[in-house]
Amino acid sequence: MGVLENIREKYPTLAFLVNDPEIGPLLRDAVDPNKGFSPQTFQAKLYQTGWWKNQSNAQREWLIKTKTDPRTAINERSQYNAALMQAASQYGVQLNGAQLKWLTEKGLSQGYAPDSPLMLREFSSLVASGGAKAGPGARSTGAQAVRQMARGDYFYHMSSKNAQIWGDRIAQGKATMDDVRAEVASRAQHMYPQFATGLAQGHTMAEMTDGHKQIIADELEIDPDRIDLSQGRWSAVLSRRDKNGKIRPMTAFETLQLARQDPRFWRTANGKQTDASMAKAVLGMFGKRAPMGMGN
Repeated sequence: MGVLENIREKYPTLAFLVNDPEIGPLLRDAVDPNKGFSPQTFQAKLYQTGWWKNQSNAQREWLIKTKTDPRTAINERSQYNAALMQAASQYGVQLNGAQLKWLTEKGLSQGYAPDSPLMLREFSSLVASGGAKAGPGARSTGAQAVRQMARGDYFYHMSSKNAQIWGDRIAQGKATMDDVRAEVASRAQHMYPQFATGLAQGHTMAEMTDGHKQIIADELEIDPDRIDLSQGRWSAVLSRRDKNGKIRPMTAFETLQLARQDPRFWRTANGKQTDASMAKAVLGMFGKRAPMGMGN
């Protein structure tokens, strides 16, 4: 029996390395009767090689499988590739064929699942570097939820870029919505110091100004969800300077007056009644009676 046959018989999983400049000589020595290697000696010497030290156990096992059982390796690649495509789609990244092939090989050789945190990190890196396109999925859904929460609950207009960073972290499992909420609440305290105490106690801007929105909605006969106190004319509700120069929220009465300054107020039932009463009062000042239908 020749040297190669002896290697294949005694070390079938390593025989493909017979021509490797480091492992090849070790294999030949191991089957050389004049060397007298015991299995323990061979193992000890193998552990000292760069081939062993520079690869993880998963990498070595995958390499051995591709060389000694290629049919199984092909099947595993196919299954992993399909699962990887699904994981990428759910995450929200569009991978091309070359990227799928590369990540399949990397995942199998390093021993992590297609939807593992390590693979999601790879997805994130590809998107961040511009190597892959972002698409619908957990990443974009998280970003949208973050922006809606920030604006709706804390009147904080988060940039698209910052929202995408948070959405990416949430999709990877590195952060939760509670983490984002804590960060946004902290920023809101700096933006709205007049609400800082309530924010520090865990209340949201929306909770603390809900009554103001309802006053405006009632006066203008509109849906309170259509009222945005974070911008435009209604933002005045959040900041009013008192006689000492201190910023405070409007009182309920001040909010009522602000609402009645809106032209839409005069088209409401309450506005029409107020208008009629004012007209009647003016006529009364000149000793005239109001026309029929204008008050009593």
